[in-house]
Amino acid sequence: MYGYYEHMNIQLFSRVMLACGLATLVLALPMICRADTPARASGDWQYYKSRFIQDDGRVIDYMNKQMSHSEGQSFTMYLALAFDEQELFDKVWTWTRDNLMVSQAEGLAAWSWGSRGDGSWGLLDANDATDGDIFLAWTLLRAGERWKRKDYLEASGRIASAIQAKLTASIDGKAVLLPGREGFVKPGQIVFNPSYFIFPAFHDLARAGDASFWRGLHASCLDLVGRSLAGPLRLPPDWVASTGQAFAPWSERGAFFSYDAIRVPLYLSWDLDRNALEGFSNLIELFRKNGELPARFAVSDAAQNQGQAPAGFYAVLARTAETLGRGPEATALWEKADALLAGEKDDYYSHVLYLMSTTRGLP
Repeated sequence: MYGYYEHMNIQLFSRVMLACGLATLVLALPMICRADTPARASGDWQYYKSRFIQDDGRVIDYMNKQMSHSEGQSFTMYLALAFDEQELFDKVWTWTRDNLMVSQAEGLAAWSWGSRGDGSWGLLDANDATDGDIFLAWTLLRAGERWKRKDYLEASGRIASAIQAKLTASIDGKAVLLPGREGFVKPGQIVFNPSYFIFPAFHDLARAGDASFWRGLHASCLDLVGRSLAGPLRLPPDWVASTGQAFAPWSERGAFFSYDAIRVPLYLSWDLDRNALEGFSNLIELFRKNGELPARFAVSDAAQNQGQAPAGFYAVLARTAETLGRGPEATALWEKADALLAGEKDDYYSHVLYLMSTTRGLP
């Protein structure tokens, strides 16, 4: 891809092959194991680390004014854990803790840090982004267990408790995960983001904490994804507004299935939920027919499809196709992702989606 692939990490390869074999044997899922995934992921992982992670652990989003955000920090912690890099995990968490876990965020992570109008650098917005908080709680839990770090476990518990206390509301008697502390609950309306529902994380957080809460949240969020589908392909919008029984795309922010909602099939794939994933077969069929996909699928009557999908989108759909047992389509989607990624050297988001898609969730 970039001409500097490292030798395959044999231990990582063995874990992935073992995980694939066990998944197929125990769960009887017709999934395929891509023997080249560790090598391919290893090459881009080296590039990702050198390009997007500063020496102090700050993750830089070059396509977004070189800012840092709780999403990028926590996604990178997930990848460091997946690649078993303890020192890097600790470095990224330390920067996150010191710069985003501020008092104004009330036990959660402030979502953005970057260049201010006066030329200084620092906190931009103390409101949180719930997906970042969940990834932090999840990865700290799993890292604490793997590396015997009590401080990680304690931090995970605090964040998980804050999520439970501050980031839920009720729709039609069921819990919904809010996108942040502020701005999403209005008289007669609740707004949510389906891509913030990290389903496999809920299982682990249930095991370590309030099982009833997290299991109930898993069930209700899965139901909300199904009830929010819109547009000709019946896809989840990036943002959804609910008035109780009714669900609809939320203003112009919810007019598309795009840069947010593309993560929904990734998390469902990690959760091995083939029933829910079947709804994304239309995207796979569209790619099989046309050989490419737009970056923004219109789910609102007033919108039209826009742009060309980046590599990370195709990688997510490749993981989806694998989970659905559609080997030939998965291969074609991976090839498309590989071909595009080399030309997206500054696109943090496409790279992180690609790398996350080479994993099957935390083993």
